[in-house]
Amino acid sequence: MRWKVSVTRIATASRDIEVEADTKEQAEGKAVEQAGDSEFTGCVTEYDFGVNGAVPVDGDIEFNGKPTPEEGEEEVYLDSEEKRCPDLGDGTCTLCPTVFPGVSDEAIDAGWVPSYWISEEEQEGPVCPNCAKQFLVNDPQYGDSVLNLQGTYISQWDGGVEVESPCTVDPRTRKITILQASSVEGLETCEREWVTLNGVEYEAANEEERGDFSPEQQAQRFFWQ
Repeated sequence: MRWKVSVTRIATASRDIEVEADTKEQAEGKAVEQAGDSEFTGCVTEYDFGVNGAVPVDGDIEFNGKPTPEEGEEEVYLDSEEKRCPDLGDGTCTLCPTVFPGVSDEAIDAGWVPSYWISEEEQEGPVCPNCAKQFLVNDPQYGDSVLNLQGTYISQWDGGVEVESPCTVDPRTRKITILQASSVEGLETCEREWVTLNGVEYEAANEEERGDFSPEQQAQRFFWQ
């Protein structure tokens, strides 16, 4: 049986794909596989289905007001740049000094993210591709981009002894909040300190030392009080 599946990549673009499948669920699964990230132009990777999802194809029908594509032909119909990635504003990334180039195909294709979530509150972007890769994670239930604040503060002491403490890390302020300080009793010299976030290490320092670093260096490390 032949199905027409309306696949939507949230806040970006929609397309209709024809697939061969025995059930609606199989048709939707095949459509998502065909779509793939490389087949869409946009800044969010969550997929959703239209109101009808997959519907059987009987004879020639029109897709989004356009003729049915030939067998094997895949046509993508994109909304305007503004509708695909709206309200990005101007200026810089909200998490680092990277200059936002403005709403354009190039910016959207590069991976600029228009907004993200902290707990249940949506935060305005934009977020540059580098920060999105480092600090944003996809909510497995809703597919939203979520700013991950949970990290681990690690200090290395005499002879390579490492002490870990759970912390929150805010990329916007570059601030570390140590949730529960671990004991360093008997240890005298701190040789190095860093935080891990999403499996990546970032150098850390006391907030009083922030002024000792250039803006570029500050953007690559975090500070605790």
